[in-house]
Amino acid sequence: MLINFRNIFQVAVSADPRYGPIANLGVARAIRDGLVAAGYTPGSSVPVTLLGSSGGGQMSLGAAYYLRPLLRAPIFVISLGGVMGNDKGIERVEHLWHLYGTEDPVQALGAKAFPGRWPMFKSSAWNRALAAGRITMIELGPFHHNLKQHYYDNEARLPSGETYLEHSVNTICRVLRQARLDRPVNPNAEA
Repeated sequence: MLINFRNIFQVAVSADPRYGPIANLGVARAIRDGLVAAGYTPGSSVPVTLLGSSGGGQMSLGAAYYLRPLLRAPIFVISLGGVMGNDKGIERVEHLWHLYGTEDPVQALGAKAFPGRWPMFKSSAWNRALAAGRITMIELGPFHHNLKQHYYDNEARLPSGETYLEHSVNTICRVLRQARLDRPVNPNAEA
């Protein structure tokens, strides 16, 4: 219960126009610093894919707004049951894939709680990205947000025989392959 409250708080702060910018900039700087420490070169144009689960979906979108200019590279986001608002970060994301479970009411909160996600607000950042084909919604099946049969459940099995975790990982890998983001990029190679 404490973890869920913490996640709700993080989503609320990241999505809030008063406090979100400074929080999201801090997350973006931490991501940049981690990438640089691992050998990433800002300005290399090597794409970066952020994977956010639950509140991490919103935090990835919020950070993307600042991360793209910090890295001078394309940013992609994969949300695994993420709760996301109508964040301006979507304007700086090349593509967002939202993987969700049909039995997960938590991930659905973003579409209900944030008016910019409502279909009637066609000019919102979210709905413009959706209309432009930069958001792909992928239904994983009867996944829950937590407890049993959730995205990271490595015991319960789907009718296919895969565990819920295996299905999550396999779907993420398929998304990366289809987007050609699954291979190392040599920024010095000829196209």
